[in-house]
Amino acid sequence: MPDTSPPRKPGRPVEFNRNRVLDTAGLMLMNGGIEGLTMRRLASGSGTTLAAIYRHLGDKEGVLSAVLDRFSEDIPRTPTHGTPQDRMLAIGHGMYAVLVTRPWIVDILRRGGSTGTGALWFAEEFIAAAEELGATPVDALNTYRALWNYVLGALLTRVEPERTLEADTPLARKILAAAERDKLPRVRAYVGGPMGTSERLFRRGLLAVVAGLAAQCRAA
Repeated sequence: MPDTSPPRKPGRPVEFNRNRVLDTAGLMLMNGGIEGLTMRRLASGSGTTLAAIYRHLGDKEGVLSAVLDRFSEDIPRTPTHGTPQDRMLAIGHGMYAVLVTRPWIVDILRRGGSTGTGALWFAEEFIAAAEELGATPVDALNTYRALWNYVLGALLTRVEPERTLEADTPLARKILAAAERDKLPRVRAYVGGPMGTSERLFRRGLLAVVAGLAAQCRAA
C-alpha cells in the first residue's frame, strides 16, 4: 500500500552566530584560560552545535585563532614618536600593556600556529625603527624577535604584588644553605630583601634590552 502521509518538513537549520560564539569563547578564556574552553561548553554556551562550530571555525585551534584575530583587530594603533630607540621602547611597553591583563593570549601564542593579525603593526613599527638605526632587514626581524622573547618571559614570570623573599620559608632556607656552602655573599644578602613589582622590573629590563638592541643595530 503506498504511503499517503504528508512529506516531513525539513528541520530548522542550526543557527550559527559567529559573534556570539567568539564572545562566548572570549569569556571562557578570560575566566578559565585555554583549558577552560571546551568545544562542547562553547556550543552549549553560544546556543549552537558542535557540528556548526566545526563547520564554520574548525577545531579548537581554529576557534582560538579566530578569537585572537578578532581581539587583535580592536587593539588601538597608537602612534609612536621620537628617536628610533624611543619608538622601540614605546612598542615594548605597548605589547606588555596589551598582554598583561590577558594571559590567555600569551598561552595561545606559546602554542604556535596562531597570531593576532591585527597586532602585526607592532612588528612593522619596531622593524622600521631598527632599520633606521642601520640594521639589515634580517637583523631587524631578529631584533624584534629578541624583544618579543623578553616581553613573553616577563609575562610568564610575572608576580604581584611587590613581595619580599621571607627568610623563614623552605625556599629561602634552601637558597641560604646553598649560598653559605658555595660562598655566595650577594645571593645571601638577597634573601629577605624586596623583590620589586613585576612592572617595575619589566620597565628597568626593557630599558636595558632596547638599549642593547639599538646598539647592535647601529653596529650592523
